[in-house]
Amino acid sequence: MLPVYNGEAYLQEAISSVLGQSFSDLELIIINDGALDRSAEIIRSIDDARVTVITHEKNKGLVQALNSGLDAACGKFIARMDQDDVCHPRRLEKQVAFLEKRSEIGICGTWARVIGSPFWSRLTNPLEHEEIRAGLLFGSPLIHPSAMFRGDLIGSGMRYADGMDYAEDYDFWSRASGITRLANIPEALLFYRKLPGGMCGHGAAIQRTKGWEVRLRELQKLGVFMDENEKGLHARVSLLEKIASLPELGECLAWLEKLFCVNQKTGYLDSSVMARVLGEKWFYLCLSSADLGPDVFRVYTKSKWGDFFDPGLLRLGKMGVKCLLKK
Repeated sequence: MLPVYNGEAYLQEAISSVLGQSFSDLELIIINDGALDRSAEIIRSIDDARVTVITHEKNKGLVQALNSGLDAACGKFIARMDQDDVCHPRRLEKQVAFLEKRSEIGICGTWARVIGSPFWSRLTNPLEHEEIRAGLLFGSPLIHPSAMFRGDLIGSGMRYADGMDYAEDYDFWSRASGITRLANIPEALLFYRKLPGGMCGHGAAIQRTKGWEVRLRELQKLGVFMDENEKGLHARVSLLEKIASLPELGECLAWLEKLFCVNQKTGYLDSSVMARVLGEKWFYLCLSSADLGPDVFRVYTKSKWGDFFDPGLLRLGKMGVKCLLKK
């Protein structure tokens, strides 16, 4: 399922990476969402009986394009793809095999490599359902164009929600996590393209607002209801925003402690999983705040959260060096 809007730059490469899969028994549904560039011409040039094209005469937006694709899909499994990304040649083969083996999983994503980044840096996410549920408290724990769904999940009525543009994937995982299990395959089976400038302006503002709606929903499932200061703290932790001072870093630490304590009372998540996810958040928050100097490293190493997440010597050393350079 490949939605397209003004995607001429990389569309041919994206399509070819799907049609060249080792798993060849597939239908590629391309949704032309009113593209104004050469996208339609590129799509028409594809001579492959496995391609089905849906055309929107006017641009309806990604949510409606995705739902048009879901309405047309009839396979046992349905995979997502974006117009500027590239599939690993064995992506579909490996995801189908995973879902055939793990019948309890309804949606599976994969890790990814960032095209053109130094060393083609790897994007990772938690692997199993409980960690993914904990990750939903902070953001989207699956890479959207890497996802594969079971067809019967879509057949039961799951669709992307109107009004959730720019956070439609995060919202979808949040709702789906209550009716099926989610997982990620720990292999980079997608090559993900970060376009210059990324999302900015109006789109970024909508994404932040809609993403926050999903975070609030997930926190309420946990049993957390926040005041305005706590909302700010959770936003900083979730987005790994730069912390302005050591006292503010201490407030963020206290917020993580509160989340852990609430979960201990409600039992919403496995406590060991919750501790590991909070430990990882704490590490990356301190790493992003290393500009505050050596005290950040001391605060991190004295905290109990380091016992629950092992960043590895290389990343821990990176934090230490960054902190010392600001001495």
